[in-house]
Amino acid sequence: MTDSNTELPGALLPSVEPKAVVDRADCLGRPAIGTPEIVQTPTSWPDTATVASAILQEPAFLTRARRVLSGDIRPDDYLCPPDELVREVEAHYQRVAEESGVVASDEARRRTLADWTLSHYYGGQLVLRRLTDQRVIVLAVGPNEVGAVEEVFGVDARSGFVREIPYVE
Repeated sequence: MTDSNTELPGALLPSVEPKAVVDRADCLGRPAIGTPEIVQTPTSWPDTATVASAILQEPAFLTRARRVLSGDIRPDDYLCPPDELVREVEAHYQRVAEESGVVASDEARRRTLADWTLSHYYGGQLVLRRLTDQRVIVLAVGPNEVGAVEEVFGVDARSGFVREIPYVE
């Protein structure tokens, strides 16, 4: 049985008979005080194989996207830049400061690190990503995954996720 927060596809919901009035009773079988309880009696539940099949057929990237979009973001959902890349970004901005006297803001450094990290891992591939205060979250990679996430969840720029093809290093 599922809890009330779990959504099952329509085909997996049980068929239900009309509402029936049932008198509640306490643990000793005595009639309960108050109004009768109205319940729905399932006539058939989907078999375990049907439910398992429906759950197992969802690709892992859609399961992860569902979790992230619901707000359950975990530390491993963020794309981590390699230490070497962090050093390269710092060296780049050090050179810029020495050559032009312009000191980059923390926001500029953060965005550059996110862009370079995306290029490092996904250069030349379509991604659906969101830049956060910490790092970048990649929700889907490649046209098939991006299209599926956008279709299933209606993801667009309002969600903070945008399509991007990072440049190739």
